[in-house]
Amino acid sequence: MKLYSLLLFLITALVSHAKKPNFVIIFNDDMGYADLGCFGADKIKTPRVDQMAKEGRKFTSFYVASAVCSASRAALLTGCYPMRVGVRGVFFPNRGSHGLEPRHFTIAELLKSAGYKTLAVGKWHLGDEPKFLPTNQGFDTFYGVPYSNDMYPAENMKYAKDCHYLEGMSQETIKRAFADAKPGHQPKLKDKVPLMRDEECIEFPLDQRTITRRIADESIRFIKESVNEKKPFFVYLANPMPHTPLFVSMDFEGKSAGGIYGDVIEEIDYNTGRVLDALKEHGVDDDTLVIFTSDNGPWLIKGDHGGSAKPLRDGKGSSYEGGQRVPCVMRWPGKIPAETECKEVATAMDMLPTFSAISGIKLPNDLKLEPDGHNIENLIMGGPEEKTPYTTFYYSNNSGVRSGPWKYRAGRKYGNWAFPRGEMPKDNPQEKQLFHLIKDIGETRNVIDQNPEIADRLVALIDQSPNHTMKLFKTGKPKGKRYEFEKGKVSGGATAGGKHVGGMQNMGASVTIEVDGGKKGGEFLMTMGYACGGNASIALLVNGEKQTDLLLPTTGGWSTHKAAKVYLDLKPGKNQLLFRSQKKGGVNLDYFDLMPTTISTPSAHQGVSPKERERGMRIASGDLSAAKNQRERFYALGEAANNAMREGKIKRAQSLAEELLELASKYQDDWNYGNAIAKSNQVLGRIALSKENILEAKKHLLASADIQGSPQLNSFGPDFILAGELAVKGEFKTVLTFLDLIGRFWANPADRKEANSKNVANHNLKLLESWKKQVGNGQVPEHPKWR
Repeated sequence: MKLYSLLLFLITALVSHAKKPNFVIIFNDDMGYADLGCFGADKIKTPRVDQMAKEGRKFTSFYVASAVCSASRAALLTGCYPMRVGVRGVFFPNRGSHGLEPRHFTIAELLKSAGYKTLAVGKWHLGDEPKFLPTNQGFDTFYGVPYSNDMYPAENMKYAKDCHYLEGMSQETIKRAFADAKPGHQPKLKDKVPLMRDEECIEFPLDQRTITRRIADESIRFIKESVNEKKPFFVYLANPMPHTPLFVSMDFEGKSAGGIYGDVIEEIDYNTGRVLDALKEHGVDDDTLVIFTSDNGPWLIKGDHGGSAKPLRDGKGSSYEGGQRVPCVMRWPGKIPAETECKEVATAMDMLPTFSAISGIKLPNDLKLEPDGHNIENLIMGGPEEKTPYTTFYYSNNSGVRSGPWKYRAGRKYGNWAFPRGEMPKDNPQEKQLFHLIKDIGETRNVIDQNPEIADRLVALIDQSPNHTMKLFKTGKPKGKRYEFEKGKVSGGATAGGKHVGGMQNMGASVTIEVDGGKKGGEFLMTMGYACGGNASIALLVNGEKQTDLLLPTTGGWSTHKAAKVYLDLKPGKNQLLFRSQKKGGVNLDYFDLMPTTISTPSAHQGVSPKERERGMRIASGDLSAAKNQRERFYALGEAANNAMREGKIKRAQSLAEELLELASKYQDDWNYGNAIAKSNQVLGRIALSKENILEAKKHLLASADIQGSPQLNSFGPDFILAGELAVKGEFKTVLTFLDLIGRFWANPADRKEANSKNVANHNLKLLESWKKQVGNGQVPEHPKWR
């Protein structure tokens, strides 16, 4: 669950009078370093992006955090190395429940918290189930493809009632294709992908010849709508191509000297120009930062259907430069100096902290993961003297590291997909390599033998890589169910004794232990204590599938302990966890404990069995899955709606609040009835306020106050947050009415169905009078502490 202060964000948005900038990220799929005219393309013409470069700045050492698409996109949106947010590679439909977990904070959530309108358009590829889709990750709306354009429909895809079917497709033909598929195989629907609007498919299969134009159309419509509503906006425009298969409209077919690949790039360039023109047309050109880049290098295995990374080595899937150094152009008239170039290291992970700095929106204080990216405002808008904030940059899966001009890489001599199909050399040995990227951008000369001390320094840096899911902290008393490692099954030279497992310095040494995922499974937080005399690397497998690498820095000796926090996904019932050493380096594993992340309130159902108490805790914290009946769902809905508001999931919050209002009418005899009505109106009022609908917000505030001021109801905790926000807006008369309604309740404690003590009621009444006095004087009072 993402816990951050919605109130802080709302106050920031309400009191700030500065005009906030707009942001547009154009993120292409598999575009190579040399696929643009301004980056050296000779057969492909890209006049609009070239003009962007003339009016703005080229970045020639710009990196993405992975050489494949899902991981790269996760890093862009969260500002973190992809393994830290649990995205290690590429997601596929129909292969289990996988995606970017909504607990991770995104650029869209940052900007949405301050009143931005947010749009994700084009390719998503961070999970195709509703819980992983853009609408649950901070985006108001989504229009596009849930994964790569060479994939298949998901079997559980939701189709709109008016879905437009093409190529003779229908619900019946889709079901038949899945029924005819061999076990473990995808249906024979390759390259047939859905076009989605929010969480439903509206066209199947997508006519891919039209997608580049249509997502530009959607972006232009959204820009116009945002300007008309006088709201800042964020557009994440992710073109599904030039990933193969390649499609192009008739207007661009056969027009490029670069073949169909060139046709696709030139159509992307043309529609990029249309988006830029829309910014000018609607008067926000000078207020908008536009970033044009790619998710990884070119897919060289596709031959003339793939691009070029020259002069870089290799392409997509590789930890050579061609896999992760991508073309990047940024434009912001009046802010970014025209016709300039930045040669300093910058990365896609920098967008979250940089957007935060530029917009003045602070990152939440309680982020689970601090961004690995940096604020590069100086590199974007500063002069040639500005330097990169990076001392190190880590390549995919920690296979390499760059520090200054030096790069260390370990792996196969020829990278993944380095040659067109059938041309990969048969002899592909493992190599340790050191390159000087300033003198040798093409990585043609391995100078490790001449510089062993530099190589050793960079190898040590890899041991400290943050590109993993664990978080280190000092060991403390376990909060969940504790497991001792010595109770597990050890092998490969590992030894158990003294409540820890040692001997893990042997490659392949392992310990296996069984854990309980409960009746429903789900996400668990694992806290693991360890001691380490030298850097170690432990692979963690859950039910036979590798979940992450635990890179364990030295603790300073065997008597000094640290702990690592890792989020795990467990299935219901028995689960097998295997910890296996994969690097020489001594480590003792001491214990770990597991705690479901859904439990956050330790006060529910005190007088029942532990299992029922745990379920009650989950209900009290808004976990709807814990509710067994309608009455329990009634209890959970209010907190679930509040949780959704805190997490920026506005549509979900509204849906839950409306359901709670409807359900509450069936439980008017319930002690929680008043709270339910009030809480629903509070959530709906905040939503209305976020949309600048002051009239609707006032209506919900007074409805909340009226039910809470009713003397026959046991209800308290009125929405002073919403009242305070309306006071900031100058709606003092409405706030005074609200306080008068509440006063009926607090001033008559004897009339309540189950009254608190008179002392408590009198205390609250004094606070209420203080509020009335401040509001009457035109002041915005602080939120009071009610008893």
